[in-house]
Amino acid sequence: MKIWYDKGKLNLNEFKSEKFLFLPLYSKEVIDQNNDFGNSSWSDEIESIVEYTSIEDADYIVYHDKFNQDIIHYSQYNDKPILAFFNDDNCKPISDKIPSNIYVFRTSINKSKQKQNEFAMPAWSRDFKISGSSASFSSKPVVSFCGAITDPVRERCIHQLKNNPKLETDFIIRSAFWGGDPHNPTLRHEYIQNIKNSDMVLCCRGAGNFSYRLYETLSCGKIPIIVDTDISLPCSDKVKWDKFIITTPETINDDINSWWDSHNTDSYTTQQQYSRHVYDVYLSPSGFAYYLSTGTFLKR
Repeated sequence: MKIWYDKGKLNLNEFKSEKFLFLPLYSKEVIDQNNDFGNSSWSDEIESIVEYTSIEDADYIVYHDKFNQDIIHYSQYNDKPILAFFNDDNCKPISDKIPSNIYVFRTSINKSKQKQNEFAMPAWSRDFKISGSSASFSSKPVVSFCGAITDPVRERCIHQLKNNPKLETDFIIRSAFWGGDPHNPTLRHEYIQNIKNSDMVLCCRGAGNFSYRLYETLSCGKIPIIVDTDISLPCSDKVKWDKFIITTPETINDDINSWWDSHNTDSYTTQQQYSRHVYDVYLSPSGFAYYLSTGTFLKR
């Protein structure tokens, strides 16, 4: 994938997730300052996908920073698709002033209000990959959640799940986002173990209409319980999201019970492998770079 960017505007002293296509340009020291991207192989993997080239030869123009209204300046290059990324809780639709050749990939979207040039993107944190074999199939699945009750939908879902006799629940309820201390290693460890020790993970919106936990669950090869709050899911032309549990607070217990009853040891193992597969191939930073390189989103 050949991309052009405004070299005079890209700040190489500060990395954030919206700049993931520029990872190979950053020093290891700068990348390692980012808790989510540091010590990963994503830079090398993206380097094998992306080529930085002249604007004449480029397949795409990529905005050098988090999406904002200044991108309109680049709309003069109306013969090229322009890509911008927006990792934010804000789900307000983009302005009508944004030209149609600017494609905005964002974490938080209301699907019913999604514009033709708006697309969902994954929300990234460190890869929590589990080494070794998949979890075994049991008569009662363990459903986990570790986090704060930042949205009423979360509260409703947790209440429903606690009253489902066909489940084992492992809920750690925090008083605030990341327990009020996002970089506390003990809290981080508890969060990761909560996912790893479960069969299914409740993935429900927080302040924004998306869930980091969804992608962390997939990276662990676990089964996400995706609560549909008018969400838009990324790479929907490639990822078979219906293989997972997509539900509502009203039907969550019936949907989980039905999904679990339809599986056995072999199919459950296959499903765990599919979770990790879609993360690697499409939803990790390097996987999403590959997805963009295919250009299939342009055909929507």
